[in-house]
Amino acid sequence: MWEDELKKTKLGVLMDSLKCSPNLFNLITTLATDPNIELYLLQNNSKGSENRIKRATSLIGDVGLFRFIDIVFFRFIISLERKIVSIATHTELSKQFRLEAEIFTETILLTPVLSKTKFSKRNIFVSYGDVDIKKIHMLNLDLILRGNAGGKFQGKILSASTGGFLSFHYGDDRWNRGGPVGFWEVYLKKPATGFIIQILNEKLDDGNIIFRGDISTRLLYTLNQRDILQKGNPFMERIIKGYAATGTLPPVLPKKPYSNTLLKTPKFTETLTYMARTTLLLTGIFIDRVLKRQKRWSVAFIRSDWEITNLSKATVVKNPEGRFLADPFVATCDNQTVMFVEDFHYSTGRGAISAVRISPDGSYEFIPDIIREDFHLSFPYLFEYKGALYMVPESFQARTIRLYKCVQFPDRWEYLYDIMREVKTVDTMVFEHSGRWWLLTNMSPDGSKDSNEMWNEMCIFSATSPLSKDWQPHPKNPVCFSPELGRNGGLLRDVEGTIFRVRQKQGFNLYGKMFSIAKITRLDIESYDEATYCEVEPKFFPGLVGTHHMHSNGKITVFDFMKNESIR
Repeated sequence: MWEDELKKTKLGVLMDSLKCSPNLFNLITTLATDPNIELYLLQNNSKGSENRIKRATSLIGDVGLFRFIDIVFFRFIISLERKIVSIATHTELSKQFRLEAEIFTETILLTPVLSKTKFSKRNIFVSYGDVDIKKIHMLNLDLILRGNAGGKFQGKILSASTGGFLSFHYGDDRWNRGGPVGFWEVYLKKPATGFIIQILNEKLDDGNIIFRGDISTRLLYTLNQRDILQKGNPFMERIIKGYAATGTLPPVLPKKPYSNTLLKTPKFTETLTYMARTTLLLTGIFIDRVLKRQKRWSVAFIRSDWEITNLSKATVVKNPEGRFLADPFVATCDNQTVMFVEDFHYSTGRGAISAVRISPDGSYEFIPDIIREDFHLSFPYLFEYKGALYMVPESFQARTIRLYKCVQFPDRWEYLYDIMREVKTVDTMVFEHSGRWWLLTNMSPDGSKDSNEMWNEMCIFSATSPLSKDWQPHPKNPVCFSPELGRNGGLLRDVEGTIFRVRQKQGFNLYGKMFSIAKITRLDIESYDEATYCEVEPKFFPGLVGTHHMHSNGKITVFDFMKNESIR
C-alpha cells in the first residue's frame, strides 16, 4: 500500500477560486478519480474584488477613455450574444461550478505578488515570495497545472515542480498571441481555431509547447469560445495521465518566428463589423431555410486513373429524390465495376450504403440500400483480403467500427463483427503496408454526437490481420490534428503502389470546402509522415461550393462534390 502511494503523481492545481468553468471543473474532477494521481490545491489568497466604479476607474487609467469604451462595448455585445445563444440552444454558456475541497489531498494558501510594467499596464505579472515557494517545495509536486489563476507567471513558481508548470494557450501561437479567446478566428473567418499546451517559462508568451491542436471555427464567437475551451480538455487530461504512467511529458515542439502584432480586445469599429457580418450570415441561413435550400452532395465517375484524370469530363450520377449521394469507393469484381456510396435520406436523417453499377459504355444503374441499419452509415471503405471483399462503413452512431463481408457482389453483404467497440470514429480506412495492416480513422476526443462536426483528429492503429479485433494504437496518436489536414477523404495508390491519403479541408462555417492529396512517406510502429502532393478545389463543374472525397481502382476514378440546392 505504501509503495503504491509513492508511485502516484502529485499534481498541484493553481486556483484563484474553487468556483470555475464547466470545462475546468470536468478536467479536475476527472483527474481526481484517477488512482495514479493525487491533487494538491494551491489556493491564491484573494483579498476580495474591487467594486465596479473602482475597476472602471482603474481600467480607464490603464488604457485611456477611448480604449475603455472599446472594451465596454465589446463586453456588452458579447454578453448580449451569449444570452441569445443560451436561449436558442437551451444551454447556460456562463454557468459556473464549484469544486469540492475534499478532492484535494492537501490545500495550501498562497499570497501572490502582483506587478505591472510601464510597457504593459494591462498585463498583471504574478510571482510568489520565498515562504510560499518553500510551502510548494515541501509538497514534492511532479507537475503544476494552471487552473483559473489569472496573470502572467514569473519567478520560482515556474520551477517549483519536477515536470514543470502546465498551461493552456487558446489560439494558434504562430499567428495569434493575445485574445479574446476564439474571437479573432471568427472575425478573420479562419477555418481553424488553435490551442496549445505548454510548459511555462520566464519568457512571456513563449513557453515550451508540447501539444498543438485545432478545431473547426464556429459561426459565432460565443460558440467558438465554448468549443475551444471544451475540446482542449481531453488533451491536457491525456498528457497528465501519460505523465502519471510514464514519468515523462511529450517532447517539445519546434518554434517559428512570430511576426503578427499582439491581438487585443477589438476596437469599437471592429465590434460593429463583427455584428454586421454575423447578422448577414444568420440572415442568409434563415433565408436558405425558408427557401429549403441547403448544401447537397453528389457523386461522379470517370474512366481514367486519378493521377491523369480531368474531373470536368466526369459523368454525374443523378441523386434520387429526397436523398443525396457522397463518399464514393469503387471496386471491380465478377466482371462488374461498382461504385459504393453513402445514400443519405432526408426523411430519416440517416444514411445507408447503396451501389452504382458502371457499364463499359458509360451508363450506370443505381442499386439502393445494399446495407441499411437503424443507425447512420456512410463512407463505405473497401479492402480485399485473401480473395474476399470487405467493407468498414462509418457507423459512429453505433460507437463501433463494423466489418462486413461481400457474399454476392455487389448487393449482398454479411455483417461479421465489430473490429473496434465503444469508440466514436468516422471515415475509417484499412490497408496493408510493409507486412502489417493499418487502420486510419478520425476519432472524437470528447464523445461528440455529430459526425459532421468536422472531426479533425486522425489516429492510427495496426494489427497483423485486417480481421483482427486487437488493434494497437500508434504511439504518436493523434498523428494529425487539423481541420485542414486531419479528416480522411479516401485512399489512393499510384502505379508503383505508393499510398496517398486524401485529406478533407474545411472552410469557415463550411464542411467539405475542398481536399488535398498527401503521399505517405513513412508509416511504421514508431512514426508517421506525409507530404502534400496536390490540392483539388471545387472548380471542375459550375456552381460548386465544395468537394471532399476521391477514390480510384486505377481504371475508374470516383469523387463527390457539393452545391447549394433547394430540397423539396
